[in-house]
Amino acid sequence: MIQLASVVKSYFIGGSSLRVLDGISLHIKPGEMVAIMGPSGSGKSTLMNILGCLDRPDAGQYLLEGKDVSKLSKDQLAEVRSQRIGFVFQSFNLLPRVTALENVALPLLYAGNTGGSAPTERAKVALEVVGLADRMHHEPNQLSGGQRQRVAIARAIINDPAIILADEPTGNLDSKSGKEILQLFTNFHNQGRTIVVVTHDPEVAQYCSGRICLRDGRVIERKETAA
Repeated sequence: MIQLASVVKSYFIGGSSLRVLDGISLHIKPGEMVAIMGPSGSGKSTLMNILGCLDRPDAGQYLLEGKDVSKLSKDQLAEVRSQRIGFVFQSFNLLPRVTALENVALPLLYAGNTGGSAPTERAKVALEVVGLADRMHHEPNQLSGGQRQRVAIARAIINDPAIILADEPTGNLDSKSGKEILQLFTNFHNQGRTIVVVTHDPEVAQYCSGRICLRDGRVIERKETAA
């Protein structure tokens, strides 16, 4: 599903080059739910950006479903993102003045799927999957944090992505809501979806079937955990 080989990424800061990823190699199999962990500055966010086709490595190779995406153009990367990757963020990233239903349908509209009632009907199904059918006509400010994250998850799955990338998905939630969100991810994992969760929280990582630990831009540990 996901294979990185000797991936390097650097940024120029203050006239000098800072290597953020230093030869990352890893393999995530189809259907795995994996936590990416590490201290601040370890390269987690940069790695997530590359996995999500939001950025490209300076060197090395990234294979997604057997396709080398490491050297695709910006337009090609955007196409891969819209068709094969679902994103869930700590801050939800919902449009504030449209309903939950409209927020969930957005990826279909951005992809040009505007025919008839298809986007709306698919958005309704996605909201039902996350247990939020009764809130589909509410705007984000009328929803709790946990409900907003459910909307974000429904938006992430509407295109039936090959992989779901979640960046600190429980970071803005109380303990109860966080556990409910993690249970949703567990359900998706049990259905065979591939999920990658960036987290600093060991309790979140315990829900995952594997753990990849970073430090100073390198993988220092890869181990299986009790999900």
